[in-house]
Parts: sequence; structure tokens; C-alpha cells
Amino acid sequence: MENKTKKIIIDFEPISRRIVYSRDISIFKILAELGISIRSICGGGGTCGKCKILIQNGNDYLTPLTTPEMQYLTKIDRERGFRLACQTFIDQTKIKLLVSVNKPQFRIFLPNKLLLEDFKILTTGKSREIQLNPFIKKYYLEVKKPSLEEPMPDFERIKAALIVKIPKMLKANKVTIDFDVLNTLPEILRKDKHKITCTLMNHHIIAVESGNTEKENYGIAFDIGTTTIVGYLINLNNGKIYGVDSKLNSQTAFGEDVITRLTAIKEESENLNKLNAVVISDLNEIILNTCRQANISSAQIYEATIVGNSVMHHIFLGINPINIGLSPFIPVIQKGLNVKAYKLNLDIYKSGNVFTAPIIAGFVGADTIGV
Repeated sequence: MENKTKKIIIDFEPISRRIVYSRDISIFKILAELGISIRSICGGGGTCGKCKILIQNGNDYLTPLTTPEMQYLTKIDRERGFRLACQTFIDQTKIKLLVSVNKPQFRIFLPNKLLLEDFKILTTGKSREIQLNPFIKKYYLEVKKPSLEEPMPDFERIKAALIVKIPKMLKANKVTIDFDVLNTLPEILRKDKHKITCTLMNHHIIAVESGNTEKENYGIAFDIGTTTIVGYLINLNNGKIYGVDSKLNSQTAFGEDVITRLTAIKEESENLNKLNAVVISDLNEIILNTCRQANISSAQIYEATIVGNSVMHHIFLGINPINIGLSPFIPVIQKGLNVKAYKLNLDIYKSGNVFTAPIIAGFVGADTIGV
């Protein structure tokens, strides 16, 4: 049987580890022997339910679900292919069948929360001083109150105050405002005696707050890699980094490289929505973690900037990327885009701006120049 087991391959993602199955031990012990530390309060005894793994390929050749798995895994978990690593063994009665199955016979995804190993995702590098000129700016205003002699509407009075504040930047006929913000103006304007802070994207008002919140002006920059994602929370006024977080890209559940993910989309169009959903979830998790580091609300983030290769760029936007993988390797769009955050389900200020930097050509994206 030993010679036969040498033909059985197990791939672990997203950490890109491949092993040749050699003997009848649990997946938990296989990971331990590889030096891959995973979460398990009970040390593999089947009493904590923490060592959840996702079987992406080969489920039919594993031993049946155990009592602990029926206890700790929900029905939805079981249907999706989740198992407990400490309870999962390759069925020895099916070894002969496995030898003739295409390799790798098993593909197992290790969720980010399961892994304890430090994969040392690069989050720092060389930097150089640049002159800041953010697209999003905040201005504190003391707006003139209306009167019978000057019954000027709320928005017009805010425009007038902005022109006084920044005469070189604004002209009355250029100032616009989000429709959603209009409904909040009456209350916010009168909450603190007409003292407000306007958040502008160029000449367009995207937010109005009572009082002076000029200092609370944040943006977040993401580098979406095929395997890893890094996010930097930045104060847009001074360029200071207030938080950094990274994680493994959960899209690896669909394939380690972009070609595999393109194939998944080509074979089933719904996979594009699934890939988009998992990367948005990853980004939102990073947003939450960096906001905790800075002790701010995600609603104080008014802009997100995204770089990544062309396939990651398209999937993030929910745009079908399959033609990038076919000669002559044509993307749907090359130039940079500005999109409202709520349209992409990104958990920053709902009318905040999401800027996707322009890609270059083929598979070469903005991550190449966005350094």
C-alpha cells in the first residue's frame, strides 16, 4: 500500500503547500508534521470545533462525518464541504481508487482565521517624500444664518461660505452636492449654530458634519495581490499612516493563480460574483482592523484607492475578466475609475470615492506602478 499512497497528492491552499500522502493519519496531524500551526484549543481531540477546513476536492474519498463534526459544524458548513481537520482521514478502503484519480486528488483550503503561522506578508518598503494634494478635502465653515432680509437657502449659504474660505479653488457655479446629503442639511446646519465641516471631492460636496471635523479625514489604500492583500489607513491631511493590515486573499479557494480563477469564471459565470464577494469581504475585514488600530469609524474613511493586476482589478469591480486570459489579452477598461463606495459594497463612508488606478496592458496592472 505504501507504493500506492505515494501517488496520492494533497494540496493545501492558500499557502501553496503540496505533500505526498504516506500513512493513515488525520489532516490535523499532517499539518502539524508540516510545521503549519492551526487553531485548536483541544489539540486535535475533537472537543473544541476550531480546526475547520474546507475540502474543495476529494470529499468523496474521506472517512464519513463524525459525531464531533455533526456537533460543531452547521448544516450549511457540511453542505459546503467543511470538515474538522482532527476528524478527517483519507478512507483506506478507497486508496486503490484514488491512485487512478487525476492529481492532486485532494485540495484543502485553510481559512485565514484557522492559520496561526506568520506568513510575513510584506507591508513596508522604501518611501519618498511627496507633496500631498488629496482628491478629498475637508473644510470647517461658519455659515451665515438666514434672516428675513437675506432668506438665502441652506445650500446656497454653504456655497457662499466655501467661496470665502477658498476663493481660488471654487466658483459658485461649480459647487455641487450629493442628493443624499441635501436631506441632512437642515438638521446638521442648525445642530451647532451653523458651524459645519464639508467634505469635498474636487468641487462636489459628499458629506456635511456638524462642528469641526477637519482632522478626521482618512483614506485607505489597497494592494490586491493574487495571494495576499495589504491595506494602509492614511490621514489624507498629513499623509501619516494610522493603520496597516494584511491577509491571505480568500480567492485562492477558487485557484492559486489567475489562470485558474479565469477558468472558474469561464466554466460558471456565477463564480465571478463569488470571487467578487470574497475579495470585498477581505477588504472590509482589513478596513475594520485598521479602524480599530486608529480608533476611528469606517464612516470617517472618504476614499479608497485600489491597485492590483488586471484580473484582480476586474474581479474587484465585478467586471468579467475572461478575455484578459485569451489572445490578444484585452481588458474591458484600462483607464482609472472613480466609483461610489456603496455601489461596490465597500465599508467606508457610503458616498466615499473608490479609485481604481489604471492598468497597463494584458495581465500587467496598476500594482506595477502603484509603489
